[in-house]
Amino acid sequence: MGVGVLLWFFSSPALATEIVIDHEAGRYQVQFTMETTLSAQEVYAKLTDFNHLNRINPSILESKLLGVESDGAKRVYSMIRGCVFMFCESMRRVELVYEQAQGLIVSKILPELSDFKSGWSRWRIRSSETGADIVYRAELEPSFRVPAMLGTWLVKKSIKKELEVTASILRGETNGQL
Repeated sequence: MGVGVLLWFFSSPALATEIVIDHEAGRYQVQFTMETTLSAQEVYAKLTDFNHLNRINPSILESKLLGVESDGAKRVYSMIRGCVFMFCESMRRVELVYEQAQGLIVSKILPELSDFKSGWSRWRIRSSETGADIVYRAELEPSFRVPAMLGTWLVKKSIKKELEVTASILRGETNGQL
């Protein structure tokens, strides 16, 4: 993998969040681990409310469940507004979402219907003594060109900020109006 950015922040001493973002060959690899006092069922419900994904990430302007495939995968559309410094881009994303087992959600971007060349994500939510532990892994390859060096750094910073907002929402600290 390319050079990674490891970031820690705390909402309280007991609820640590770790974010690691790498970039290599035009792809962003994201790892996000956090704890919340919300139950695993509450977190799972928020992550699978496909018509209201903006409730967990305000950069998602619109989302909707388009249908269910023959294999049970849910086809989900979202319009995402990403801003890097003062430049903003709206991106379409259509993905197949598989709810493989209670607490495991896997998705695969459909590039032919999206503004991404490729991408996937994996959420794992497990009950803990204090609520839930959440692990998120993803790889995204945008179909638009990101300028080298400074552009990549700014995209990583933008992804970090979005994940911080999501962590705050999943902890029940804010409604996403940061």
